[in-house]
Amino acid sequence: MGPLLILVVWLLHGLFAGSPPVFADQPLLSAQRLRSVDATPPLFGFAQSLFEAGEYYRAIGEFQRFLFFQPEHPLASEAQLKVGLGFFCGERWAQAFEVFRQVARAAPDPSIRPMAALWMAETRAHAGDDPQAIRLYREVTTEYHGTPVAERAAFLIGWSLVRQRRWVEARQAFAEVDAKSFYHASAQRLAAALNPPPNLPQRSPMLARVLSTVVPGAGQIYTGHPLDGLIGVGVHGALIAGAAGAVMAGLQGAAGIDAFFTWGFYQTQMSNAAVSAREFNVQAEERFIGRLAAQERAFLSAHLPPVPCAP
Repeated sequence: MGPLLILVVWLLHGLFAGSPPVFADQPLLSAQRLRSVDATPPLFGFAQSLFEAGEYYRAIGEFQRFLFFQPEHPLASEAQLKVGLGFFCGERWAQAFEVFRQVARAAPDPSIRPMAALWMAETRAHAGDDPQAIRLYREVTTEYHGTPVAERAAFLIGWSLVRQRRWVEARQAFAEVDAKSFYHASAQRLAAALNPPPNLPQRSPMLARVLSTVVPGAGQIYTGHPLDGLIGVGVHGALIAGAAGAVMAGLQGAAGIDAFFTWGFYQTQMSNAAVSAREFNVQAEERFIGRLAAQERAFLSAHLPPVPCAP
C-alpha cells in the first residue's frame, strides 16, 4: 500500500497545491497570454520558485508535473521552455538541446518558439560545438529577422567565431550587428579589439623541438618553463655521465640500460617542448578571449529569457 499512498498524495498535491509565488518571467509573456492567465497556477509557481533558487532538477520535475496535469494551460509552452532551461543550467547539454528542439518545432504558443530556437544554438555553443552553434544562430537571424532573438543571435555569431580564433570573420560579424540592436555598442567594441587581429605572443612548436634536440630542456625554457628546462638539462647530463661512468668501469650491461633511458628521456624532452609551445599559444589566446568576455560580460549573459545560472 505504501507506493499507492505516495502516488495518491503526489496527485492530490498537484491538484491542490498552496498559494503560488509571483511569476518572475511575466514580462516575457505575450499580451494575449497575459489576458488569458488571471493568476499563476500554484504548481507552476512552485516549479518557478525552485528554478529561481537553483534547484534545477527538482524544478524540471515540477514543470513536467504541471504539464501532466494541465497540458492545455496557456503557460504550458513556458513550462516546456523552463524544462529545457533547467537542463541547460544543470549543464545537461544533450537533454537541453532536445527539449528546446521540440519546443521550437511544436510549442502551442508561437511566441515561445523563437526563444527555443535561440536556446538550441546557445546550448550547442556552451557544449563547445561552435560550428553547429553558428549554423543555428544564422537560422535564427534569417527566420526571426528584426526581433530581439535575431539581434542576440547575430551578436553571438561573432562571439562563436572569436572562440574559434577566426578573428577576421568575427570582426566582420560584429561590424554587421544592426545599429538599433541592444548589442550594437558591445559589438563595436569587440570589432575594434579585433582590428587588426590580435598580435598575441606565440611560440613555434618546431623551434621548441629543435632547441630541445640540441640541448634537452632548452625548448622548455623557450616556452616559458625555465624550471622544467633546467631539470631536463640536469637529468640528461646525469644520465650521460652515468652511462659514461659505466663504460669506463667495464659495466657494459649497466651502460646499455643507462643509454636506453637516456634516449627515451631525450625523445620525451623533444616531444614535451613542442607540446609546451602549443599550450603557450592556446593560453595566450584564452587570456585574450577571457579579457574580452570579462569586458562584455553584461551583453554575453543577457539571455532571453534571463536565467539565474551561468554555465
